[in-house]
Amino acid sequence: MPRLDGHAPEAVAEAARLLAAGQLVAFPTETVYGLGARADDDAAVAKIFAAKGRPADHPLIVHVADAAGAQAFAAELPPLAQRLIAAFWPGPLTVIVSRRAGVAAAASGGQPSIGLRCPAHPVAQALLRSAAALGVPGVAGPSANRYGRVSPTRAAHVEGEFDAALVVLDGGDCEVGIESTIVDCTRDHPVLLRPGVLPRERIEAAAGERLLDAADALAGSAPRAPGTLASHYAPRATLRLMPATALRTALEVLPTDALPKRGGSRLAVYSRSVSPPSRLTARRMPDDPAAAAHELFSVLRELDDEGVQLIWVEEPPAGPAWEASGTACNARPRPERADPHPLACGVGVSMTVGKACVRGLSRALRVSMLVGLGAVLSACGGGDRVSNFSPQRLIVFGDSSSVVAGGNLTDVNGGTVTAAAGAKFSVNAQAVDSTGAATGALDCNSYPIWVQALGFHYGIGFAECNTFTETTPRGKIYAQVGAAVADLSAQVALARADAGGFRSTDLATVMIGQQDILDAYAQYPTKTGAEVIALAEAAGETLGRNINALAQEGARVLVTTLPFQGSTPFGVAQDLISGERSTLLTDMTKRFNAGMRATLLNDGRLIGLVQADAQINLLVNNPSNYGYVSVSAAACSTPTAISCTAPTAGTTTVPSVPGTLVTGATVSNYLWADDRHLGANGQSIIGSLAIDRAVNNPF
Repeated sequence: MPRLDGHAPEAVAEAARLLAAGQLVAFPTETVYGLGARADDDAAVAKIFAAKGRPADHPLIVHVADAAGAQAFAAELPPLAQRLIAAFWPGPLTVIVSRRAGVAAAASGGQPSIGLRCPAHPVAQALLRSAAALGVPGVAGPSANRYGRVSPTRAAHVEGEFDAALVVLDGGDCEVGIESTIVDCTRDHPVLLRPGVLPRERIEAAAGERLLDAADALAGSAPRAPGTLASHYAPRATLRLMPATALRTALEVLPTDALPKRGGSRLAVYSRSVSPPSRLTARRMPDDPAAAAHELFSVLRELDDEGVQLIWVEEPPAGPAWEASGTACNARPRPERADPHPLACGVGVSMTVGKACVRGLSRALRVSMLVGLGAVLSACGGGDRVSNFSPQRLIVFGDSSSVVAGGNLTDVNGGTVTAAAGAKFSVNAQAVDSTGAATGALDCNSYPIWVQALGFHYGIGFAECNTFTETTPRGKIYAQVGAAVADLSAQVALARADAGGFRSTDLATVMIGQQDILDAYAQYPTKTGAEVIALAEAAGETLGRNINALAQEGARVLVTTLPFQGSTPFGVAQDLISGERSTLLTDMTKRFNAGMRATLLNDGRLIGLVQADAQINLLVNNPSNYGYVSVSAAACSTPTAISCTAPTAGTTTVPSVPGTLVTGATVSNYLWADDRHLGANGQSIIGSLAIDRAVNNPF
């Protein structure tokens, strides 16, 4: 079977070419490996059903490169879906939305809805963007296994499932190891169709309402999403989930003549604290919850391949590391218990072991238990953290990159900046009514800036864009147009006065310093390059001290590094004056970021560092891998991004409305909105980094 190195650009390009030609390609995501075909080609999608032996009325997940890519398949993205996308994309969340008429009929299983996901795996991202550049709007990709088999988490697993003609893009072991969470957004309330790595409480916080369970909302319905059938995750072997005491007792009373004399055991044990007899096939469950989730599917597949007929799995322990606070962990289904209860061992033995035994679960419940187990283990996390930080307020400091307009803005010098309600210094979305016609207003929830994405994640809105219709929005923006590091103290003082101080449940964000770099750069060449670099570094050090002081007042703080200013359209244009200038601007940014980092008193408890510089630089240096047409020019034809709008798509009865983008630019294929502000994709990337840091910092 051809296996391509997913980290080699030429291999990714070849895989994209095959997809564009209607061929199948297996590719990695952060969850499991997918079997991909271009979603807009029903004949190509039919090859997936044929290869897997999967019923054609079972819908497939369509993978897109970014939120903008969802527009090709969605008839509409309701506010609920937009909030979830902003909070969790790219990542292991699939949203079910109404399908755009005439597209992806086969991928949707003939249903009027469609499942969309934006994977976070870098190889998947590179493939999707390369394919998009060849005209492939999205890739239908169920797990790359035969129908009803355990999902693959390694390239070798895929090779064991299909014939030698299938191309596999090898991206290494999948990081998560279980499949994506699926939420139905087509109903009056969100419905959890399939549990996955994302904790229920995080989804509910981003959605702004409680999730309904599929059993309650979809009784009697045809499957609306992959993985909702009882047999979807089933290995061939029978599974029994047992508490450690029950497993230990069962092994103690297991007759010796039931054990194999040498190899070939029909019974296997997957346990963490119980040591089975040496002649039994056994795998040890990792002590770390995330590691156990990561290897679960892989272990089941290996045991299947060894021909075992029964697998005894030790129930994960109670305790904060495995059952952290939150609904997702505490709602894990429990097997019935009985006294006494016969255990049908599957090795020609019947026994009774008393109260410690666990009733053998039905196949459907066993399967759902294992899916839930995977979700619980990964969701609850590992390490020393015992509870999730859940801010009650989101306080935004900084410059124009963190501003959402409620109308005309006042800059830091008292001047007026003309702006429409909901406008951001990025590419803005035009609002449409129920018919798809533009209303003339802006849709502030679409194409959110990074602090909005963070707010969506925690269910927090702002007065300027009150997504959750809170009477008193819990988010407050103090960031100002044109602000420099010296202006941060005034912003903090105003926030302190408004709320009477800061609390440990406050999350403050800071992105500032661009103006300091530009002000110092304006003194070049009157001042030498070394002198303006030193000015930038000093500003970064001052910012670090200000962040320390804010954290000491009680708030938890997320501060982001700055993208290299030499990579902005402004910076690139400076080379027309003299060739060293963009490099100088980049060096100034590096020293600013370094000065700030060196000064931060950051042990992870009070301050989280969002490293936007490294991620944006990766995109700048590898644009084609991420589907960018330009990483050096502005997408907007307007002087500044605050008045920049994307076009509306229109419908068959409502004409499209042009935006203010330059010819050839879209929301997703240009990195920069204007000469110094990131576009919607860049903002989304920083938002994802901020969410990840907020979730994983101990706080």
